[in-house]
Amino acid sequence: MAVYTVQFIPSAVVDGETGDVYLPPLRVEKSFFLPLLCVGNAVSRNPHVTFRQDSRLMVVEATPDCSQVRHHSYAHYFLWERDHWMLWYRERLD
Repeated sequence: MAVYTVQFIPSAVVDGETGDVYLPPLRVEKSFFLPLLCVGNAVSRNPHVTFRQDSRLMVVEATPDCSQVRHHSYAHYFLWERDHWMLWYRERLD
């Protein structure tokens, strides 16, 4: 019996007025998947995403290289500019 672990979680950003669908700011190979949050040796969990409807800022706490032995977790601060996300700041969590 094979055991598979899920390293990513699907997500998208949708404009509530126009219905336009955008890729998430932090993703795996231009897909609609966010990497999980893997702090230290703890069990992986869903990434922590924080945003406000009236703001251009989104904060994503995730581990982009979770499958690596020596991985690091970060709080990624993204700003919405025109029609895409720009990384504004990244802070290490571990």
